[in-house]
Amino acid sequence: MPTGPSAYLVGRKAVQLTDSGTDVTDSLIAAQRLDKWKIVNRRFRHTTFANVSFMDTELKDTEFMDCAFLNCYFRRARIVTCSFVGSKFYGCEFPKASVQSSNFRYAKFFSCAIPFDEMEHNLPPEPNLREEVALGLAIAADERSWGAEARQYLLSAIAAREDHLVAAVQGRSTWYKEHYPPLRRLGALLALAASKLNGQLWGHGERWTVLLRNLIILAFLVFPALLWFVRSELQVAGDGTLQFGDVLWLSITTIVPVSAVSSVSASGATSRAVLTFEAFAGIVIGGLFVTLLLRSVVKR
Repeated sequence: MPTGPSAYLVGRKAVQLTDSGTDVTDSLIAAQRLDKWKIVNRRFRHTTFANVSFMDTELKDTEFMDCAFLNCYFRRARIVTCSFVGSKFYGCEFPKASVQSSNFRYAKFFSCAIPFDEMEHNLPPEPNLREEVALGLAIAADERSWGAEARQYLLSAIAAREDHLVAAVQGRSTWYKEHYPPLRRLGALLALAASKLNGQLWGHGERWTVLLRNLIILAFLVFPALLWFVRSELQVAGDGTLQFGDVLWLSITTIVPVSAVSSVSASGATSRAVLTFEAFAGIVIGGLFVTLLLRSVVKR
């Protein structure tokens, strides 16, 4: 039995699409050029579009229910207030396409990507559905080596996932109350906390700036403040007077693997514990930086 996109070619009668307003159901529209057509207020259900060109086509107020689009071409197509509920897109091209106020609930995208700016406001409003569609588009964009687009879709999917978990914890609707009893709410709360921590620590592995920001805050603010608080346990070589600049340099050389050595040493248990924890934080952040670097290299 055929699987994948070829399954949508089976059992559907081949037809030629006309510009009349009749509904089309359980049909196959293949190798047809619909360039510059105006398809307005039409209904297509369980219909497969295979190798169809929609170049410069206007699709407006039209419903595509559980349809499949196989290797279709949407160059400069204008898609306005259309519904693609449950539809599948395989290997389609959307160069310079415009998508406005359309419904993509339960839609799936395989090996075809749409610029994030065009789809951002067309993603489903329900967080669990928005996560699914955004994640599919992130994978499709990554396959095309659209690194920036894939990152935006992935972050959108993560944000949707967190919205979904918040709604589950709060029991925001009847559906969430029925599907998330107290024990599952606790699991959702833990998953939400882990996701938030991941985002704060290194931007879910997608944002160099978050990790760099945290390194700067730890090296220049948090640990210097802790060390200054226990400065009675710090000693300067040569019995010099301890200055805050000395503490700051000690913090930087501890968290960042540099060859420079600080003239300040720790003589007490508390100060040593602070420096040990800072060194461990530096190792973790360094590992995360390496992971980000490897990810960027692999995606090229």
